[in-house]
Amino acid sequence: MQVEKFIALRYLFSRHRVNFITIISYLSIAGITIGVAALITVLAVFNGFSSLVQSYLIGLDPHVRITPGKNAPAIRYEDILSPVSGIAGATPIADGKVVISRNKVTRVVNLIGAENDKAKSVYGLESFVLYGSYDLNDDKYPKAMIGFLMAERLQLLPGDTITLVSPSDIKKFMSSLIFPPSRTFVISGIFLSNNNDYDANYIFTSLNSAVSLTGIKNSYSGIDIKLDNIDRSESVKESLLSSLPEGYKVRTWYDLHSDLYNVMQLERWVAYIILSLIIVVATFNILASLSMTVIEKNSDLGTLKALGLKENSVYKIFIYQGLYVGVTGTILGFLLSLLVYWLQTTYKFYPLDPLKYKIDALPMLLSVYDFLAVGFAALLLSTLASIIPARNSIKIKILDAIRYE
Repeated sequence: MQVEKFIALRYLFSRHRVNFITIISYLSIAGITIGVAALITVLAVFNGFSSLVQSYLIGLDPHVRITPGKNAPAIRYEDILSPVSGIAGATPIADGKVVISRNKVTRVVNLIGAENDKAKSVYGLESFVLYGSYDLNDDKYPKAMIGFLMAERLQLLPGDTITLVSPSDIKKFMSSLIFPPSRTFVISGIFLSNNNDYDANYIFTSLNSAVSLTGIKNSYSGIDIKLDNIDRSESVKESLLSSLPEGYKVRTWYDLHSDLYNVMQLERWVAYIILSLIIVVATFNILASLSMTVIEKNSDLGTLKALGLKENSVYKIFIYQGLYVGVTGTILGFLLSLLVYWLQTTYKFYPLDPLKYKIDALPMLLSVYDFLAVGFAALLLSTLASIIPARNSIKIKILDAIRYE
């Protein structure tokens, strides 16, 4: 072991008596431990909620959505998808706002029309069916699937009928006083996706029924794609934008809810910065303890210099001492955060109301990147706090230090 590291460890941990400087050093370690543990714990909670929200949102959302603009040239959707690889499912869609009427209750909701077989691999509606069955085929009456919250508010069950009217038809009625045409749909199934937006405001039906109801000029208003790997969404988006003519818009699952994801990311960074202040306060204790150590060990440092220890080595002693405080506090903080994570995931000591939050306990998800970021910040601040005392240590004059020895 280098002499600088040995002396730094002796000054920090091998004290013959407990004095004020010792207490401050231990408080520094405790402060870094609490700061590191708090940071990782809070970031783990953010990760847990973010992962939970993402799983809910992409439950029915496509990974990539292509929508042609008003002046975009018409292209067969098979030709649009030909340059894209790794597609697990794709379907042309016709979407828009419609007015639903049932038992004298009228609401504006979102309508999505898709091909029955292809929609299975894109939305996975079959896995969310709560009552009835998955069926978007057109028989005597076109079939429709609605969310549980919409069914609850409108008092609907599988087999009941609903009446849908396009807002564009209502606009024509207002101008020409012609009663707007409406279509009757039979409820084939009710789904529960844990996404309140879909469960309360979306209706799924066949592509042909949606095209005729919304009055779309082309055979589709967009294309929804599900990839075999969601992490490829951005690369697929770039590939499509380079191959499609001008006027086509390509959005990923992140773009569809970018405002929400950006707010969550902002909250995460704010929490990181605020909780980092705990570590900053602890580093002031490091600065104080090392400054007093320089004063206390004035004669020892003078003796070491007289024996030939170079100024650079004296400087390193206090840099290492601050670094050891940071390393000790960081490791203890890691262990404390792991303990909190284990207690929460095993015993759920912070429960939640599942009727309100859809989960029974506070979610936590640890990330290696959080450990690296928090550990780096703690070690960096600890090292920076030791620079001033280290500089003061090399200013000690040998004769003044050992005059009374």
